[in-house]
Amino acid sequence: SSRPTRSEVCHLADLVCQGAAGFVLSDETACGAHGPEAVAWMRRVIEATCRSGID
Repeated sequence: SSRPTRSEVCHLADLVCQGAAGFVLSDETACGAHGPEAVAWMRRVIEATCRSGID
């Protein structure tokens, strides 16, 4: 699926709140059929988390 699960979104947002400086995608994700969509979703989640002001 090209959409992340709720668990994946929550985990990513939690890592952002903990101060993660970067993320690495596995070869399977980065080179798979939905690699660009995965990066786009990550960006959306990260930006939304940063805008929310949640720590």
